[in-house]
Amino acid sequence: MEDKTLNKSFQHCRVSVDGEEVLSVSREWHSGRDIPQVVALQSELDVGSLRGEDDFQYGEKGAVKRVVCRHPRQEDWSLFVITQVRGSQEPTVSEIKRFTATYAKAVEQSKQCDR
Repeated sequence: MEDKTLNKSFQHCRVSVDGEEVLSVSREWHSGRDIPQVVALQSELDVGSLRGEDDFQYGEKGAVKRVVCRHPRQEDWSLFVITQVRGSQEPTVSEIKRFTATYAKAVEQSKQCDR
């Protein structure tokens, strides 16, 4: 669900189970930012525990992946997907990585890449 109070460059979805938020996923457009800068904006992610490459970093509490858009409307903007695990569940790092990669691939093939 899109939060209308936020800049239109951000879309968030929060998943709750039995009244407890367990997962937050978002799509965010950023101009001139790289993965470490986007990661630093995420309060739930422990920057020191993340691993990965320049365009995909992941850890125990979430992940940030740059989405490759074939036809972005503005060349200086990049689209990122962010997964943040909340609550008491403890998925494995490989599960978080796989979920985020799958989500990013779906976003790449959607109209979300057209800014």
